[in-house]
Amino acid sequence: MKKTISIIIMFTLMISLLACQVQVPQQEVVQPVEIPVIQPEPIVETPAVETSVVETPKEVVEETTVEQPKASPTPTPITEPKVEEEKLVEGKVIRKGQFRTQYTPGIAPTLGRAEIVEANGLYYVQFKGFSTGQAKKLHVYLAVDHGIRSAGDYNVGYIDVGEIKKFQGDQQYAMPADFIPNKWGSVSLFSQYNSAVHSVADLQ
Repeated sequence: MKKTISIIIMFTLMISLLACQVQVPQQEVVQPVEIPVIQPEPIVETPAVETSVVETPKEVVEETTVEQPKASPTPTPITEPKVEEEKLVEGKVIRKGQFRTQYTPGIAPTLGRAEIVEANGLYYVQFKGFSTGQAKKLHVYLAVDHGIRSAGDYNVGYIDVGEIKKFQGDQQYAMPADFIPNKWGSVSLFSQYNSAVHSVADLQ
């Protein structure tokens, strides 16, 4: 028993000696670090800038109409004046003559005869068995001379009876009261459109 106590005491002493030899490191004193205080910069209020939305002008696309090429105009057909069938006045034939074609290019020949007829003191120029080619502004002329061939042949004297009533069929034209039948030497068809004599009937 005594021996055990002695061992414990020796062990305790040894521990105490070892503890004394171990130097406890001194703790470093940490100096407090001064943290600079950052003062906040004053907030400067920037005036609000009004922003306007600039509208970009929209490109106006115009619709273009593509014109179709125009067709060449077709020649207007010559239409015969609409004249009701008229009954020719019966009377005395004073003068007459057979039509002959004077202007032929592209024109049908003129057929029939022209007569100056007297009835009840009035005179008429009548076409009988008549037909001719269609032409623009075709007029009936009475000329002083025979053998009319061109516009210059009318210089001696003529009267414009009027535009032809129809290109085919019998027809008549009343003459004025002072008409002198023996003064006129021919009946002709004259185109005022191209100044051409189309046909002539020399009166006998």
